[in-house]
Amino acid sequence: MSTTPSRILIVDDTPQNIDVLQATLIEIDADLLIATNGARALDLAQRLQPDLILLDVMMPGMDGHAVLQRLQADVHADLRILPGRLEFAAGNNAIPLVLGEFSLALHHFPILFAGPTAVPMAAVGVSDQNLFIKDGLWEDEAYIPAYLRRHPFIFIDTGADNDFLLGIDEESARVVKGGDEGQPLFVDGKATDMVQQALEFCGQYTREHEQTQAFSKALIDNGLLVERNATVRTPDGREFNLNGFLVVDVEKFVALPEATVVEWHRSGWLALIHQHLMSLGRFNDLTRRQVERLAA
Repeated sequence: MSTTPSRILIVDDTPQNIDVLQATLIEIDADLLIATNGARALDLAQRLQPDLILLDVMMPGMDGHAVLQRLQADVHADLRILPGRLEFAAGNNAIPLVLGEFSLALHHFPILFAGPTAVPMAAVGVSDQNLFIKDGLWEDEAYIPAYLRRHPFIFIDTGADNDFLLGIDEESARVVKGGDEGQPLFVDGKATDMVQQALEFCGQYTREHEQTQAFSKALIDNGLLVERNATVRTPDGREFNLNGFLVVDVEKFVALPEATVVEWHRSGWLALIHQHLMSLGRFNDLTRRQVERLAA
């Protein structure tokens, strides 16, 4: 049975590099396409749709970065982003938080910690329902965690230091192809302001995520977290259990060494712990919301 060979596009302005790549790929059942400049690469990519592109970054004229941006613009040219429907989170009872959100989140949700790395989470339900989402929309007066606000954009770690790519979840209900509804990602081959804003937002979120990991590790290393369970009882006798979450043990917290207290005060971590402890009073609000959801 015959198969169609793969197409590999080599883009490089240095003949020696092209020779090396051709020699390396000679045993692969593939058609090799050669472009020595960015414009030629775009022409071949658009006409022949290669399966793989080996792209040199440093080229005169249109460099590799510019070629990649144009290729991405072509692929995503007809994608548009609809305003913030959040159906994808309707079945989640907890949403990740980063440190900068604690001061706002404490007024709306219990801030808990979960898992072996003590990820901070906003508790938004006591069963398998998010009590802050109705008909795909977040409640108007409630804080929306950044984890949800960045959707459908995501940051992809390339493995290099501080090198991330902006990605998009094309399966999201907020992403549509064509038409006039929503905001476009690209206009005339150039990224719109929305893409730049998403890049900045995701970058800030990633930096705060790293700081959050350091904070959680410090809580673990100092033995401050204890496991707790919560039971919510509704007036009709039903019970809902939220099990296995972590909270700061107050007795262990007040027993921290003075040097640690001073260090954490200067870093802002003491305030974060107080915000976490204050937020635990929001369990009563979750109970109220659950009762209202059952009665609706």
